[in-house]
Amino acid sequence: TKLTGEAANTEDIKYDIENYGSLVPIANDLQEDEAVNIVQEVIKPDFAEAGVNTENDEIMQIVEANAVDKSTGAKDWRDVKKIIDGVLPTLRGRVVVITNLSGSVYLKSQEDKNGRNLDLVKEVNGKEYFQGKELITLSDEDITASTTEKMIFYVVNLYALVKFFERKGYTVSTDKSVFFESDALKVQERFDCEKLDDRADFKIEFAAA
Repeated sequence: TKLTGEAANTEDIKYDIENYGSLVPIANDLQEDEAVNIVQEVIKPDFAEAGVNTENDEIMQIVEANAVDKSTGAKDWRDVKKIIDGVLPTLRGRVVVITNLSGSVYLKSQEDKNGRNLDLVKEVNGKEYFQGKELITLSDEDITASTTEKMIFYVVNLYALVKFFERKGYTVSTDKSVFFESDALKVQERFDCEKLDDRADFKIEFAAA
């Protein structure tokens, strides 16, 4: 049987694991148990949040660089739905919709002609969905439309588009070479992101009515 050509791209990918991290100064007169508590309760959770933001930045760079712009003639959320419906069936299953806070507020505020909310965004088990696809909301600083009055959305299969390479999460070690009167905790995470299959990566902008 002839293959349809819609299968995911499985070509070899070159990747380069890089270090991302920070130095956190701590007083060198802390008791060992105090230092442990600081690492477990403050530094690790804080770095985990920062690490996620760094990963998001790297992923969004790939999404933005490869997105096909479908903004021409777009008017409202129905055009986002059209893009979802137009994704190849083999790639549509894992499609997500990425927007910023402004876009999320826009979807949640849409009403019918009688002023009743359309309830476009559903919440299931702590996650939000639009047209049955997970809605990922980042900050307005992370995703910015071309003009302030426009909404921006990315319809993308991240599983197909981005290959994420990670090595053993993150590590914490002590570095005494930087600070004179304090130690520094060196917190590092090792990962890389590379582009793979970009056939389901679309951007759409439109001015909210």
